[in-house]
Amino acid sequence: MEINAYLIVDLLTGIILIAVSLAIYYLSNKSLSAKLFSLLSFVIGVWSILIAVSVSTIDFQDELFLTQLNHFLGTSIATIFLLFSLSYPYEKKIGKKTLITLLLAEMMFICLLFFTNLMIDHTVPLPNLKYLGWIYGPLVHLFNFYFIFCWLFGIGLLFQKFRSSTDSILHKNLKLMLIAFIIGIIPPTITTIILPQIGIFDYYWLSPLSGFIWVLLIAYSITTTTYSAYGSLL
Repeated sequence: MEINAYLIVDLLTGIILIAVSLAIYYLSNKSLSAKLFSLLSFVIGVWSILIAVSVSTIDFQDELFLTQLNHFLGTSIATIFLLFSLSYPYEKKIGKKTLITLLLAEMMFICLLFFTNLMIDHTVPLPNLKYLGWIYGPLVHLFNFYFIFCWLFGIGLLFQKFRSSTDSILHKNLKLMLIAFIIGIIPPTITTIILPQIGIFDYYWLSPLSGFIWVLLIAYSITTTTYSAYGSLL
């Protein structure tokens, strides 16, 4: 593993995000949505650290495993976000059918990513870059569909709650979240999904940093906003 600027930036980002996730957990009242967002931040932090390692290794087998693991964490992030959107802000209990469906989807991705080459085929050297890239398999679009579906559906749920909210504090908070999620998810999607699938890996290392601000914004909102209508800190 080679120590470089990419490693340092992504590693620090991951460590800070993990610290933020712990702060969310301990500063909230342990509501379901707070726990889910804490978990979301924690997984994003781990994902950031793995990207730091990924852009500093030149071992083909290590890079293949890291790429598989990072894509699995990508589906996990999408799943946790969808669960958060279902729960927040009314602490709605998530149905068993939904949980089972999402669990089966994650198990499918584990099988496809780690035990076949249908999503990630093999790793390759990259000209003019000090880290490795990879070639996708024929079922990568299944990953794309799941990731995009979870985010669009989750944002749609939050938008519906924003439109129907009559509480001014809740309305303002949901607006902040929508803006943060919509703006925040675009850069990582471009740098980790769209560009690598057309052979451009130059900006892959920027992915953790690009999602850093929106996590902090929402963490601040969750840990500091008290809803008078519900009488608790979410």
